[in-house]
Amino acid sequence: MHTTTTTTTTTAAAATAAAAAAAAAASSTTTTTTTTTTTTTTTTTTTTTTTTTTTLLLLLLLLPLLLLLLLLLLLLLLLLLLLLLLLLLILLLLLLLLLLLLLLLLLLLLLLLLLLLLLLLLLLLLLLLLLLLLHHHHHHHHHHHHHHKCIHTMAATTTYSPYRGACMFYKQPLFSLNSCILF
Repeated sequence: MHTTTTTTTTTAAAATAAAAAAAAAASSTTTTTTTTTTTTTTTTTTTTTTTTTTTLLLLLLLLPLLLLLLLLLLLLLLLLLLLLLLLLLILLLLLLLLLLLLLLLLLLLLLLLLLLLLLLLLLLLLLLLLLLLLHHHHHHHHHHHHHHKCIHTMAATTTYSPYRGACMFYKQPLFSLNSCILF
């Protein structure tokens, strides 16, 4: 009986030792698995943090570039507006120049018309003066014609007349010196 008790105690001790070893082995495997999962999660978190930081850096770099692009677009729009304003001003100046040219042409036409009217008036005055001079000279000429003497030079010619049967003596004017002005 003594021997059986010892064997049972040894088997119990061996069973407890085996159970303890199994528990130790199980605990060691669980710890290793947990450590591997934590390392994988840390690597994934580090990769996600690095990607988020790079995207943040890229966004921070791209934001000023986008702002610069917007500023450039605004400047281009302002330049286009300025060009349009300049074109409008040039068109207005051209219209003003055309209006000035038209006004100058109208003034020139008016001056030409005035000059033509003045020339017509001068011609009418000259015609009136000529008519007055002619009328006055006509009266003057008739007035002097009665008192003025014209000098005639005569040439004597002899011709034979068959009716009388003798030579006749005729006086014929050669030319006349007339100091009367026939106008």
